[in-house]
Amino acid sequence: MEDIIANVVQRAFDDGVAEAHHHFGAEKPLVPIMMDSALSGLGWTMDGLRQALLVCDLSNKRLTQVDLLQFYKYLQVINLSNNFLQDFRAALSLVDLIKADVSRNRLTELDFCNSTKLKTLDAGRNRIATLDSLGSLPSLHILNLEHNLLTTAAGLEGCRALRKLDLSHNAISSLRDIGHLPHLQELRVANNRLSSLDGVESLSSLHVLDASRNKISDTCALQHLTQLQRLNLSHNSLHDQASVRYCTDLKWLIDVNFIGNPFQSAREYRLSLIFRFKALTKLDGKPVTADEKSAAENLCHPSPRVTAAVDHAVHLSHRIFNAMTVQHTTLAHRGALYPLIVVTGPEWSDVVKARQHHIRAHQALAPVDVTTTALELPGTKNVRENEFTMLADDGAMYLSYQWDEDRFGIEVAAIEAVAAKGQVPILCMHERGVHSMNLPGFGILVLVTDQRTATSLTSGYLPSMEFAAAMSEDADDIIAYAIKELHKDPAIVLARQKS
Repeated sequence: MEDIIANVVQRAFDDGVAEAHHHFGAEKPLVPIMMDSALSGLGWTMDGLRQALLVCDLSNKRLTQVDLLQFYKYLQVINLSNNFLQDFRAALSLVDLIKADVSRNRLTELDFCNSTKLKTLDAGRNRIATLDSLGSLPSLHILNLEHNLLTTAAGLEGCRALRKLDLSHNAISSLRDIGHLPHLQELRVANNRLSSLDGVESLSSLHVLDASRNKISDTCALQHLTQLQRLNLSHNSLHDQASVRYCTDLKWLIDVNFIGNPFQSAREYRLSLIFRFKALTKLDGKPVTADEKSAAENLCHPSPRVTAAVDHAVHLSHRIFNAMTVQHTTLAHRGALYPLIVVTGPEWSDVVKARQHHIRAHQALAPVDVTTTALELPGTKNVRENEFTMLADDGAMYLSYQWDEDRFGIEVAAIEAVAAKGQVPILCMHERGVHSMNLPGFGILVLVTDQRTATSLTSGYLPSMEFAAAMSEDADDIIAYAIKELHKDPAIVLARQKS
């Protein structure tokens, strides 16, 4: 009985194989009769001495070997895609090849070292683990090696003319081996094992870079790619917008994609990126509209009029919803503004030193910490976003400015405590926080540690740096004393904001 069952199963299997062969054809080697329908493209050979059929299409033929092709040495274009080839040794004889497609096979090596005229090679979806056999191909412009077994890009030293290179869907962990490709314009390395982009910094001609679905955490290597136009870093490990700051000066960058990165969930993510990347026409696959550009400008770099309107609305709402809050000192009014001194400059450490110097030199000055969500800034009181919002909503915070995700503020209690002692509060604040120091009830004196920052603030950010006619005599006396004393230091530029 078992023999009968085995015979039935075997016949069924043989019948299935026969039917499959009937419909799809069996795996087979290349034979001469198949070349009759594969050859086309009559033209002159490279040496110009004879005419020959220059194009060969043997795609989708289920071929297992094509050794016969070594006798067709004048071929210039060949298509062997979607077969079962494990090697292509015949390529060693095809010295006139210009374009070759050997994708979707089982190749482990690329034997094109003698095809020095080759311009386009598609070897995607094979089993290639090394490029050592590629050799020197000085004319190669386009190379596709997607979906292979590569762990390194070493072996491309002889392909310095490359314009487009696709290494997607491999296991490459470093790009340091492609820095010698000065003419490369398009690089695709998606779905690899990259943790950085080190190695691409010398690719000065690069226009397109797709490094999506890796583990990249910073973009430092991109800062010198001045020709870059399209950048895809989706599904990586970029944790905040500081990690993409190196790309913001790339003036030709018109299309970026950061979908799937941790910082995509940040508040005002899209508008802040549109503000940073001035030339953007597409972000995360969606066109950037004129309305979005305008909204981004108002959010991140508002005009004095917009800033004043927003600040007024914010402080008014806080005053309304916290009307029962009793302030420690008498509230400032038009005739009695609180004096406030702000120190800023290009280097945060220098600003900290400047504040400490003036506090030691003048007993009338009292330090007040700036509260901010910008955790990378020393000398500040750093809080989480929800804590900052709670302080603001409770009316316990004078809001200063928002720059992307970074928010700056001054706690009311700290200012009130200094004012109660008759001292002048002095703030050490990063330049980002000074851009709209439009605090109601304060006469503000901004001390700048360098001329560039002073010019930046007076020309674009603060509404006015001239003396305010509305200042009371008492407030003027205190500010005048500070000006007189601090003006003795010639390294400091003094300016005062109009209230």
